Amino acid sequence: MFGKRGIIVAILLFLTPALTGSEPQHAAAKPSVTLVYVGARDCSPCRLWHRDYLPRFTTSYEFANLTYRAILAPKLFTLMDDANWPTDLRQYRERLDLRSAVPLWFVLVQDKVVLVGMGLGQWDNLVVPSIRSLLR
Repeated sequence: MFGKRGIIVAILLFLTPALTGSEPQHAAAKPSVTLVYVGARDCSPCRLWHRDYLPRFTTSYEFANLTYRAILAPKLFTLMDDANWPTDLRQYRERLDLRSAVPLWFVLVQDKVVLVGMGLGQWDNLVVPSIRSLLR
């Protein structure tokens, strides 16, 4: 049907990305996305988020395709204490305004902060749509 030339051209077109080191556009790697949650056990909106929002999110496509980290302080008063923050995340804490509201989320792409959202309203209206956009 294609003849020898057609088959050779098809093989060359298929192999060209591998031979040149370039990848087809549809095979582009997605960015590494990390969601960092910051909250406290004595925070009512944080407890509400854990109870009503997090379980829904953990069943989503977005959750399955990102890294999730949680910082959960025992009390709001101790939220910024070193004991509550893993060493590798403290660099992000240092950028926070001490008056930041919780619950709070950082969205990181390749370890760079691309979004900070605070409060339950921003979860649905800003954080989730941004993550969805990054992962699609």
